[in-house]
Amino acid sequence: MPTKLIALIALALLSPQAISSQHKSASLDAAEAVAELSLMQQEIDSATAPIKSRQQLQRYLSRTPEAPLHKLPDSAKRNFINSLIFTGKGLGSYSYLPLADHLSATEIYQTLSLFGVQSSTGVIPKLKAHTTVERSIMARPTSDFCETPDSPLCQAGGGTKTDYICSSDPWDDKYSCTYSFGDICTKSC
Repeated sequence: MPTKLIALIALALLSPQAISSQHKSASLDAAEAVAELSLMQQEIDSATAPIKSRQQLQRYLSRTPEAPLHKLPDSAKRNFINSLIFTGKGLGSYSYLPLADHLSATEIYQTLSLFGVQSSTGVIPKLKAHTTVERSIMARPTSDFCETPDSPLCQAGGGTKTDYICSSDPWDDKYSCTYSFGDICTKSC
């Protein structure tokens, strides 16, 4: 008897509740797999990022006149650079407001890739995609981001939080994401 036929017969014999339970389990397993892959990609992006400190950023900007950040008006560039919070793990958070007002989704992705947080481009509010590449950049699975505490990615201990900033506890040097409009808190917080 072919395997497909056996599977169909087995499914037909199962109660609707069992089928529903198996479907929910399969959906959760798929979401957990996407979350795990996303965390792995974020770790790779962060580990291979060329800029992990303010000093490295200053060197990069002085040596790279064609960098997308140079397209920002001086005040926007200064606001973005001043918003950067670096932790021992990399870029903990940044303000998306100066970027979203002046750069395309592609330019923002290129800029954020310097810090290994390019996957957060897709959660920048009101950012428009104008090309096929930008649609791909913006079309991130929702499980990539920790917007609700019960999402698979939050449960796995990672994710990107929109309108949160990475802040440290002055007593023990631990970082955590706290609410702050216009900022994005990354997995490196």
